[in-house]
Amino acid sequence: MNESSFSLLSQDEIDTLVRFLSEKRVSSDVLSQDSIDKLIRLIKHNDINRVALDSIGLPIEPAFDILKELHIREDSSEVCELLFEVNENTQYVTLIAKNTQTGTQYEIEPSTLDRLELLDGTSAWGYSIPPILFDKIARIFSLKYSRKTYDAICSLYAVKNFGTKEHKLPSIYYPTSNQILDNLL
Repeated sequence: MNESSFSLLSQDEIDTLVRFLSEKRVSSDVLSQDSIDKLIRLIKHNDINRVALDSIGLPIEPAFDILKELHIREDSSEVCELLFEVNENTQYVTLIAKNTQTGTQYEIEPSTLDRLELLDGTSAWGYSIPPILFDKIARIFSLKYSRKTYDAICSLYAVKNFGTKEHKLPSIYYPTSNQILDNLL
């Protein structure tokens, strides 16, 4: 079978694709051939029954500036950066929203997102955080991050989940290039 041709699928792959499309209520008129090929590539290269397809969905864009409400910034013109640190005692990851002008900081933990009802209970992380969730949190809070921070998050996730920072993560764990570009400092 030609690598670029995905016309032959196993019954299990077809069932998985149909289940995904049904659960996400995707109408057939929105799917281009390119979108279908991407879904098929994802099915062929990942264990779809173990990995949820970007199930950490964004809520409707907040109608207010969360960091302004938390008194981290005065207005949306102030740039805030998303950083992280690893707790020395627990080894858990804590995200930090830091105002680059004032130095004001706010710690973001899974319980923070649940308390603010921002990710509908899907915001668990511990020793590492998937790069896609890191990026979504940046978008929810209107934060930017550096390439160095993003690369460190990816390396930490690879080490904690696959044993080495050189491990190439499957594409399902990454945000799109456009999302990364939108959030880079």
